[in-house]
Amino acid sequence: MSNFYFCKFGQVEDIEVIIYPGNMSIEPVLFIMDGKKKVEITLSSNIYENDLGEFMLHTGLSGEYRDAANKVMRELAAEVVDLEHFIKYILKPAYKEKLMSIIEEEEKSGRYYKL
Repeated sequence: MSNFYFCKFGQVEDIEVIIYPGNMSIEPVLFIMDGKKKVEITLSSNIYENDLGEFMLHTGLSGEYRDAANKVMRELAAEVVDLEHFIKYILKPAYKEKLMSIIEEEEKSGRYYKL
């Protein structure tokens, strides 16, 4: 993923949160940093067709990464929806605005396409 464009998205306690906005509205993914390693904490929504600002937690995480992902999403999310096998998080308005601002910059640069 080193060729992808990442943006700083926030800080939750000592956890740095970054986002890969994707190339279109169905792809944003949230990551946390573990030193220089990027750890994906949400799934790309191209399969689930989430709206912008909605993220599915990466359920394959374990241990400290799962704990960190849950901590981050509790801070970022205004709403949590349990969908049996998945947990969907819907961003708080301030974080949704930040996401939309990042996407707007990506559109201006020509790296992002609206569907």
